[in-house]
Amino acid sequence: MYSKKIVFLYPSLAPYFTYALQEAAKNKDILFHVVFEPTSHEAPLQNLEKDLDNLKFYTYQDIARQGFSWFKHIKPDLVLCSGWKNKIYLYWVLRIKINGIRTGVLFDAPWKNTIKQNIIANLFKFGLKFLFDWAWVIGKPQRTFAQKMGFIDQRILEGFYIADAHLFKPKADEKVHEKKILLFIGRYVTEKGLPMLWHAFLEAKRITQDQDWQLHCLGTGYLWESKVLNKDIVHFGFVQPEDIPAIAGQSTAFILPSNEENWGMVLHEMACMGLPLICSDAVFAKTAFLQDNGFIFESQNQESLTKVLIQLFQSTREERRAMGQKSLQLAKTYTIEKWQESLQKMLHDC
Repeated sequence: MYSKKIVFLYPSLAPYFTYALQEAAKNKDILFHVVFEPTSHEAPLQNLEKDLDNLKFYTYQDIARQGFSWFKHIKPDLVLCSGWKNKIYLYWVLRIKINGIRTGVLFDAPWKNTIKQNIIANLFKFGLKFLFDWAWVIGKPQRTFAQKMGFIDQRILEGFYIADAHLFKPKADEKVHEKKILLFIGRYVTEKGLPMLWHAFLEAKRITQDQDWQLHCLGTGYLWESKVLNKDIVHFGFVQPEDIPAIAGQSTAFILPSNEENWGMVLHEMACMGLPLICSDAVFAKTAFLQDNGFIFESQNQESLTKVLIQLFQSTREERRAMGQKSLQLAKTYTIEKWQESLQKMLHDC
């Protein structure tokens, strides 16, 4: 018999989320139910919804057909809803709240102080805040948004996205004569800044007359057919998460050049592997994982990106090793232990 039952109302599953669930499910006193929506065709992830004795997955469509009667049968102690766009999810949360069950909202949107966000924050504060006891967010930029939405500090928890520390382990030290590899992982879409990265990489090689560095790109998307072809740029296509560490372990540094990125989970994963990091200032995960362990450039600015790539190319092995060690330290900012503590807090704190 389980002492507590938790329901997650979630969009499409992600490996870092299912990792956290599987680790949390080692606590056999808690039964987890996860309702999710289908996976994107651009990222055909496999085998994410693995049922355990106390971890069950359901498609959103299956539960929608059953309606609120499913929740009456489950009798949850805590319901955590991802975002506020799914109106059916919100309706279920309303019914759940009326029945006196604890609730929380999960989101990764960082505070940017735009007119639109100020409107959303006020609409939420006066129209939806009463539905939720807790806000479980990613980091400090999201905490600010939650505060604007009416949550007090004591009811805001950070660290909902965490890297799989079992999968992404520290890489071996860089060898003196090995090929130097800059790694990109992400969708082949414009907002990831890929076309600019390809051109800036080749420009930095031209300026430095570099013969050592290669750019390895993992992912797929609508830009695949227009990718830049060059002997120093290797396109892997989509790679399953469990196969990424083998490739990342041969890499020298990691880059995420996004034009817009609410967080950038991959930055945490590569920090766990001890890689020096490069990202644009539009990647909000930089607030947690980039400090004296790499370079930040101005988003959508090819000249700025080229300059930091030149700095990387001209760095020494010892400098890159020091950056990698700092990445390992910063990777411990968010852990599975803290994730589980947040669940316990929401279950038991008044």
